[in-house]
Amino acid sequence: MGGDYYNRSYTAPTSSSAAYSAASVAALSRSWDQAIDSKCDPKRGVVSCSKGETPIIIASDMTGSMGTWPRVLFDKLPVFAGQINMQGYAPDPSFCFAGMADTGEAGRSRQKPVQITDFGQRKECDEYLKLISPASGKGAVGGHEAYELAVFYFVHRMRFPNLKPGRKPMLMMFADEFFRDQVSPREAKEFLGVDLERPLDSVQLFAKLTKKFEVFLLQKPNSAWKFSNASGEDRSQMCIGQDEIRTSAAVRAQWGHALGGVHRVLQFSDPKACVDVMLGAIALATGARSLDAYVKDMQKRGQSAARITNVTAALRPYAVAEGIVSSVPLARQRYTSAAKTGKAQKAASAVAADPAAASAAASVAGKSIFAKALDASTKTGGAVPSADDDEDEDDGPY
Repeated sequence: MGGDYYNRSYTAPTSSSAAYSAASVAALSRSWDQAIDSKCDPKRGVVSCSKGETPIIIASDMTGSMGTWPRVLFDKLPVFAGQINMQGYAPDPSFCFAGMADTGEAGRSRQKPVQITDFGQRKECDEYLKLISPASGKGAVGGHEAYELAVFYFVHRMRFPNLKPGRKPMLMMFADEFFRDQVSPREAKEFLGVDLERPLDSVQLFAKLTKKFEVFLLQKPNSAWKFSNASGEDRSQMCIGQDEIRTSAAVRAQWGHALGGVHRVLQFSDPKACVDVMLGAIALATGARSLDAYVKDMQKRGQSAARITNVTAALRPYAVAEGIVSSVPLARQRYTSAAKTGKAQKAASAVAADPAAASAAASVAGKSIFAKALDASTKTGGAVPSADDDEDEDDGPY
């Protein structure tokens, strides 16, 4: 299903009920109590994406509740990368992997709330994914993880010099708990190597994140919250602090507020569906597919009716909010419009080199790309308008 793009085959789980394979267990063998690898330590500095056209960051909660999901991703990474390439969901993707956890109080918990690799392509990604290890979810505030520390890094410590105008890097975050209210100067220094003069508000930080990235939260229901205590009391809605209710719906509401709408929180429960959900989010966000068209892609990949139903339910709120259920407006086709612009610029060069031949080609093709280029050349004195450049987000002094 991924073609020969990745140069590694999909590894099936050990059984129909298993989420991941023995091969992924062997490949991702690091343990939660191991120290962070220097190659994914955020204190090493800025990460810059110099490979490919479409940066894609996959950031997963690495605590006990979600720490096995990267194994599913490892198994399916060849399919994920290959399908992006084969289906044209995004041009020339490059991948970065991040791990998120909590800061804790005990020494063993204060090792790696943020892990982040460099960007890689194809089988190079295997070695980067192997660097990310499980981490502790213990922290000062129950039901929360230090997701905001990773968000700070994404906003202020990542660079994309090759990104084309009108495009954003893709950020897929896997999480199942609340983020905390602030980034503290102490933790920013300890875990990111950054000096802050004062605490930073998390919601304001997320506002910068959504301006810089195309962000989706992939939310797994937290099964640890659905239990009873020794007295039989239902504790699936535990109060945290004074006004937070510990439910998956409350988590979705908090993240939705931070990301600009709950339609960017994609809810599903089966780890095996993570790649289908990510592929769909990318295809819809780039304008490569409508939701209906992506459903047809899943059918062609041979996905089961149950899987297609679950993935469609996860993606539908976003598709409805963006008006891309059955078709994609031209204005949203940002990743294809750049290619059309490139063709127009080549056509303009042909106009300049041999106007008569270009005019003849245009008369044959009607309002083809050559005709449009000829019109544009006439109106702009020989120059074809290009895509508008977006101003780069100010990354601050960090």
